[in-house]
Amino acid sequence: MAHVNGLRPKWTGTAFELIEDENCLIGGSKNGTILRATLDISETTTGQLHYKVMLGTLSGGDLYQYPEKGTYYTLDLSYREAYGSVFGSLFLFMVVAGFVWGGLAVCLRMMLSDDEELINLADAVLEEEAKTEG
Repeated sequence: MAHVNGLRPKWTGTAFELIEDENCLIGGSKNGTILRATLDISETTTGQLHYKVMLGTLSGGDLYQYPEKGTYYTLDLSYREAYGSVFGSLFLFMVVAGFVWGGLAVCLRMMLSDDEELINLADAVLEEEAKTEG
């Protein structure tokens, strides 16, 4: 049984499955039976998961609880959103790499260019304005 933290915690149950090809050690011999239960939780669930085991006989006469005396275990669920698709990751990488390398290319061009080219360009613009006014 398990529940995720909320305003009104609701315990939910899940089915056990018998794992036949594995045994566990009980008292030094391999005579234990492994029961496994899975709980479906969405990838965006956050908070705490409270869980405990309650197992009984078919007649209901015996009830086994783990941990004992009504306590339960807590599992912290931190943010674990999916990272997206491969194509989205590649696209984002290309955009970031383009901006980084493009910015580097512009900076290098500005650093290595002659200042005279800029002065000649400014003079050409001024001469063109003078011709249109006169």
